Amino acid sequence: MRRKFQNNTKYQEILRLVSGSEDFYFETLFNELIEEVSNPLVEDIWIDDDVAISYWLYVANNVHDNSELEFIKNLLLWKELNGKANSKVKCVHSADDKNYNCCVKHFKLKSFPCLIISDSPNFENFSILKRNQIKLIKEINPISFFNRIHSFILSEEDFINVQKHCENLFKENNCLLNDLKLLISNNRLKEAFTKLKVRISPIHNKANEVTLLSSRFQQIENERIKGILIDDQYQVMRMQITSLINLIDEIKE
Repeated sequence: MRRKFQNNTKYQEILRLVSGSEDFYFETLFNELIEEVSNPLVEDIWIDDDVAISYWLYVANNVHDNSELEFIKNLLLWKELNGKANSKVKCVHSADDKNYNCCVKHFKLKSFPCLIISDSPNFENFSILKRNQIKLIKEINPISFFNRIHSFILSEEDFINVQKHCENLFKENNCLLNDLKLLISNNRLKEAFTKLKVRISPIHNKANEVTLLSSRFQQIENERIKGILIDDQYQVMRMQITSLINLIDEIKE
């Protein structure tokens, strides 16, 4: 660090102004201070000192990946619409050298992307969700997931339970997907569409396809009620909608 500043005129002037019998000690101390403030701590990542309920760090090394971009959009959308001032969100990637290196060192990160959640700016207690778990969050409605974790942090005194709560949400999601496939197999399409539209994120890459299938299903039901479709035609067209099972499998991937 000394070599970095030794030719800087302001640095030299500061040393000259405080020169004295202990100037070597001061120079050493000053260099150590510069070194310390040049390497941010986790709490330094946040721009302001305002207190929040939940803190979210998304650390990635490939922000140009479409799936990562989709997740970041969901997280920032949740912050804007729901979390507001009660939450703090920061997306850190490898191009952001200081903050990225700080996170890698502090949390001992070895794989990316990862989502780190805490109830304090210094991340004294934290939970790390890795790639596979982030993939599961995408299967759930991410906005709903963020809301539930935020509410859980607000209501719980012990942050250690957050990780367990996340795992329970993942298990719930897997059960829901299996329930959806069972409803479709039993030709209970109206119930399946109702549950699926609540579950899937509005900006999920399959959301439009779900909406189109739902509209088509509603059109078929209306035509049957009006007598436009006879029973045979109605059953054939209704069976075509069961392609929804394949769509659910794609959402899980």
